[in-house]
Amino acid sequence: MKAIFDVGHPAHVHLFKNTIRNLIKCGWNVKVLARPKEITLELLNSYGFDYQVLRHYNHLVSKAIGVILIDIEYLRIAHRFDPDILVSVGSPYSAHISAILRIPHIPFIDTAARRKTLYYLSYHAVLKKLTKVICTPDAYPPIFGKNQQIKYKGYHELAYLHPNYFTPDASVLDEMRLTRRDKFIIMRFASLDAVHDIHQRGFNNTSERIQFVRQLAEYCRVFVTSERPIPELKGYEIPISSHKIHDLLAFATMYIGEGATMASEAGVLGVPWIFIYSNTLPYLDDQENNYGLGFSLQNASTAFEICLNLLNRKNLKQEWLKKRDQLLKDKIDVTNFMTNLIRTYSNPSTP
Repeated sequence: MKAIFDVGHPAHVHLFKNTIRNLIKCGWNVKVLARPKEITLELLNSYGFDYQVLRHYNHLVSKAIGVILIDIEYLRIAHRFDPDILVSVGSPYSAHISAILRIPHIPFIDTAARRKTLYYLSYHAVLKKLTKVICTPDAYPPIFGKNQQIKYKGYHELAYLHPNYFTPDASVLDEMRLTRRDKFIIMRFASLDAVHDIHQRGFNNTSERIQFVRQLAEYCRVFVTSERPIPELKGYEIPISSHKIHDLLAFATMYIGEGATMASEAGVLGVPWIFIYSNTLPYLDDQENNYGLGFSLQNASTAFEICLNLLNRKNLKQEWLKKRDQLLKDKIDVTNFMTNLIRTYSNPSTP
């Protein structure tokens, strides 16, 4: 059997890496199509995956024009490779190629879209019309057809941070010159240039980001990862390989930022998170409302107050690990679910 995995973001590499390994162990031939966005290629190299690079466009106008060019490139590759199934995180390109070549396509999506927005029209509407099966976390709203939407009890982040697949390596603390007793916070600033970020915001501006980090650094160590260049925060960068970030996050006191994926990662690792963004996301709402793992906020001042309050709690780590234990009891092994679904959907006779 053959599969194409459409990888357009670093988070997609993490999501699919264990499923790809499982399929390869079962004798599958897997091709990864990747876009050179942020550290996507660096991660693929670190995990030893073979991949082929597709075009990538950063701006809205070029993205619109680029759809045709990427589709043509993708179509040529698919013709030569002759896959049995396409797998993506809601990629419209995979949806297009699936419809043209009549190849099954399974999108695993977790970012909900409001109707009549550009994100809905360019992604969700395409998937709804061209894709028979769409997989979402159980916290995701019923946007798609009843027989079309398959819900599972989990999040993308449990596909790679579930204890079945991930044990944090404490040696990363030595690299960072930290101990288990040290309090430190990881902050992430997002570029907010994705289609689903249109009309959304996190921090108000760069000055607010700089001020927040510098004020927070008066209370504990702060490390920053940023999609946008902020030269003033150069001294706060994380000087480790990108594939070790989850090891460091697991030992962090807290996560704060505009990156929703890292907030969810923190939650499933038992680390308090504060997500600063003008919209809410279903999977983070689930973590916040049902497990008390984090806080979705719209302004930096409130975030700072909550952060200081959390820093003053004596048993913060133990409290959050108990919440995380309850989450793990309620959720499933997402990688196992994905692997079985792909095998079954690509070939109904597969046991």
